[in-house]
Amino acid sequence: GRWLVADFGYFNKRTDNGYDFGVLFNTPIAFPVAWDHSRIDGFTGRINVVEHGGFSAFVVMAHTNAIYSPPGVGGILLEQPGGDFRIDHDQKFNATTNVQYVFEKRTGAWAALSWRYDS
Repeated sequence: GRWLVADFGYFNKRTDNGYDFGVLFNTPIAFPVAWDHSRIDGFTGRINVVEHGGFSAFVVMAHTNAIYSPPGVGGILLEQPGGDFRIDHDQKFNATTNVQYVFEKRTGAWAALSWRYDS
């Protein structure tokens, strides 16, 4: 539109051998793990405020359910969970917002403020 542009989506993915990584203690060393299957679904959205008078903004939002099922194969020091579990990619809500103002187009002077939220 003239002031706002919005885009929304939904995704749904079912896999066999859902992959994730097992981290060795609290180090950056990771080992791949293949879980029996996974169910991942959620929504995404983006709203843009079209530039007017030097001002523009956008917000990007998402919600993801990432549920994996045992047994798992691979990894190191892998403990089998008792049932289905949510992996760290599971996010109830996350958003990134940016507000920008262009002071002087000729010189390219601008300022912006961004912030992010992860559940």
